[in-house]
Amino acid sequence: MGGVSAYIDLNAVRAGLADRPEDYRWSTYQFYFQKDYTEGFIDRERFLGFGGEGSTEQLRQDYLEFIREEAKTKKRPKFIKSEKFI
Repeated sequence: MGGVSAYIDLNAVRAGLADRPEDYRWSTYQFYFQKDYTEGFIDRERFLGFGGEGSTEQLRQDYLEFIREEAKTKKRPKFIKSEKFI
């Protein structure tokens, strides 16, 4: 977990398709954002477990905080040198 998951979960926000990652319905971020996840679409516990030790709820909160912090940075891939590619 880390840079790749943040890149994926923040793609819609950085592309201007959503204001917040939880607002973009086609992202898996919405499944991490939900406190009570009952769908079987993704293995949320397994993914969150990559974040370390702790309860699923603590790891979920840690991931949400990580994404909030990453969203504050204006990152884009190093190969993109011009805004016209975005």
